[in-house]
Amino acid sequence: MLEALGWIDKIDAQVAHLREISAQSPWKAFWLLVLAGFTPIPLKIFTWASGVVGVPMLPFLASMFVGRGKRVYLIAIAIRLGGERAERALHRYIEPVGWGASAVLFVAVSYLVYQAVSG
Repeated sequence: MLEALGWIDKIDAQVAHLREISAQSPWKAFWLLVLAGFTPIPLKIFTWASGVVGVPMLPFLASMFVGRGKRVYLIAIAIRLGGERAERALHRYIEPVGWGASAVLFVAVSYLVYQAVSG
């Protein structure tokens, strides 16, 4: 299916690029994975991709601890402060809020990359 869509070459190029990043500085991969921990995308996808790319174990485990842990604690704090009402609101709006935050994060990172490349 990916081949029919013409994505195989693009995926291979992206994997090669991420392998370079991971080889140059494993801690750059750490920050990418910390950001991934805040997205509503299932963490299994990032875990699998980290193995394919070859992210070293220490930066990987640290990023999962920080990224996923921070997300869980932020939700817990919101429920603690807002009580049952906050819990109902989170159950209702967590997906749209997560995707919206992911979109804002993507735009911000894209802007910073654009600025770094063009400037």
